[in-house]
Amino acid sequence: MTIAPRPPHLIELPLTPLQTRWWFLCTGYPGGMSPLVGLVHRLRGPLRADLWIQAVGAVVDRHEILRTIFVNRPEGAVQVVGPAKGLEVEYVDLRDLPESQREERARELLNEGRKLVLDLETGPLVNSSLLRLADDDYVWTMTIHHILADGASLAVIDRELTAIYPALVEG
Repeated sequence: MTIAPRPPHLIELPLTPLQTRWWFLCTGYPGGMSPLVGLVHRLRGPLRADLWIQAVGAVVDRHEILRTIFVNRPEGAVQVVGPAKGLEVEYVDLRDLPESQREERARELLNEGRKLVLDLETGPLVNSSLLRLADDDYVWTMTIHHILADGASLAVIDRELTAIYPALVEG
């Protein structure tokens, strides 16, 4: 089965029933909430950080939902798909810290990422970081607002990323 591409003139889309539920949960209360799902991987061995970041951007570009924000219109909330432009991945090099402090600092940064509040109307609703602990030791994380993704979606992202990165390395 082939899925037809979205017509280019169709920029705003209705919310799915589950997205509608998340929309009300996140916007219906003072302070709202920002439920997150995510991936964390320890990457050991040689890694081309530039190509890993490019692969992450390619996955985001492949999936319109990862480039989507939600806007409240008089007739109700709608999804607005943004342009394909990759994703800004925060790169943090921890090698300047003493080796004994790198793991702890990485944990602190990961915990901060779990507390992100992602604004549904301004986005982005996807956040990613690549932490470098040593020459051949990295931690990569991607955090996504739950209105965009679930566990099955994360598996797709994971599968695509682990296919795209080696292809980029091979040229």
